[in-house]
Amino acid sequence: MKVLLTGASGNLGYATARELQQQGHQTIGLVRKSSNLDGLKDTNIALAYGDVLDKASLQHAAVGCEAIIHHAAVFSVGMDNADDIIRPAVEGARNVLEVAKALGIKRVVYTSSMISIGMSTSPEVLLDGNTWNSHTALPYAEAKTKSEQIAHDIAHELGIELMVFCPTGIMGPGDYRVTPTHGILLAMLNGLAPIRAGGFNPVSVFDVANLHVQALSKGVPFKRYLAAGKDNITYQQAADILEELSGKPLPTVAADPNAGTAPAMYGYYDISATCSDFDYQPQSAKEVIGAAYQWLKTRGIVSD
Repeated sequence: MKVLLTGASGNLGYATARELQQQGHQTIGLVRKSSNLDGLKDTNIALAYGDVLDKASLQHAAVGCEAIIHHAAVFSVGMDNADDIIRPAVEGARNVLEVAKALGIKRVVYTSSMISIGMSTSPEVLLDGNTWNSHTALPYAEAKTKSEQIAHDIAHELGIELMVFCPTGIMGPGDYRVTPTHGILLAMLNGLAPIRAGGFNPVSVFDVANLHVQALSKGVPFKRYLAAGKDNITYQQAADILEELSGKPLPTVAADPNAGTAPAMYGYYDISATCSDFDYQPQSAKEVIGAAYQWLKTRGIVSD
């Protein structure tokens, strides 16, 4: 199959390009002229220079393609203005879907986020793709939730088969700019923040990429799938894994006395629907964090 891959230069883009190549798909990677292409050096995919916000460049890149995998998005939990994330996310998704319609491309695989599903205050609650985040005080949460909902509406309107994945904490090789998820590990390793209460779900970037490629021919359109790892773990458990990997105690800092009394949040998820509809056996938390730690060492970001 000939596939257009947006956001090809990112951490997930690299892994998806590699997976597409391994499965014999002809791949066009859409990248901006300013993109860091280091992650694509060991792939032989063709590159098209453009931007999902530039519809003409997007359409030019998509000519002859049979599907689009749409990764391109702003990944920043620190932005103060939701519109800075919502606008490019919505306009980019609209352009991708309208180009697909214009060129007769039936299926678009869309990368959302677990933040559009939300989190809970109990480790006993496992959320799945039937849940929408109703607590969107953070601009990033508001942006990802709204942009995904709008993408559903546009795809229904245009008659495009939209396959949606909501990844959890993506980690692994190919991250050349240190995404916020890897930043969690660095904060623990460097003692820059207290170990948080609550927990999260780490997932291998390669497992998430594999799901996106499977979705070119599998899965139920408009059904929201979690792209999550095998294990839901506490932040303390993640720190314990890092201590074991590094062979030395992690630095500790005192908790912020002004942090308030907000409840601990758990990003714990149920992947049974994903495992049912796809051939999916994700890596364990220890495997995922181990690969991420080795990548950060290879990059010289952490040392022995």
